[in-house]
Amino acid sequence: MSLQRAPSDYLAWSILGCLFCLWPVGLCAIFASLDSRSKADSGDYEGAKTSGRRALGINTANTILGAILITVLTILMM
Repeated sequence: MSLQRAPSDYLAWSILGCLFCLWPVGLCAIFASLDSRSKADSGDYEGAKTSGRRALGINTANTILGAILITVLTILMM
């Protein structure tokens, strides 16, 4: 029996994105991260990998959208 390393679930990034970027998008990322972790714990490494990639995509979008929003709001406040 070979032990596989659990795929990345990006939970820390998801939590930080929820706190510092767009919280509704961050919540979606947290759910995807927790789904990835749950699937990895149950041995479904392919499902965990898929959910981890989904969390990565959501986190990337959240970071980009948060940066755009902060930039726009900074420009408008000048």
